[in-house]
Amino acid sequence: MVRSRYDWRVRQKGATLVWVMPLVAILQLFSIALLNLMTLEMRSAANREDGARALHAADAGLRICVRRLISGHAPVRSWLGEGEPAYWRTPAAFNSLPPVAFNLVNAWPYAVKPPQCLIEARPPLPQKPKHIVYWITVRGFGATLETQAWVQSIVIFEEKTIRYTWRSVVARPY
Repeated sequence: MVRSRYDWRVRQKGATLVWVMPLVAILQLFSIALLNLMTLEMRSAANREDGARALHAADAGLRICVRRLISGHAPVRSWLGEGEPAYWRTPAAFNSLPPVAFNLVNAWPYAVKPPQCLIEARPPLPQKPKHIVYWITVRGFGATLETQAWVQSIVIFEEKTIRYTWRSVVARPY
């Protein structure tokens, strides 16, 4: 018997379709999962980048603020208590109208607001009359108001010298 080339179509019952359809469904689920993972990673990378921008803005703002303090062009708030100042931890220090903290520049690239600086000074102690301690707190922003980085430094004016001590990157106080 001579078989024609169209005989194989007659003998097929659709078994291949039964095997291919679940395989296609599995591949679609796998591609959707990978797409979701890629989206999540992109958001995570954007958030890390935004946080790094806020930290760099705060660090650069700290340098600008220290320069203004040394040149005498920065407002200073006195703190009369013992130990470290706590006013920087209150929302009124940075958010009141008008705020005690001041903007260092008019605008900052890729940030919703420019860095803000708050300088608090302890009056000289009786045993060290020419020893003034300034506590500098700077808040830097990212692309949103929620992305913030806070840095602090202590600047000590002694008789004829200025000492800088790096305190730390601090957690958002409120």
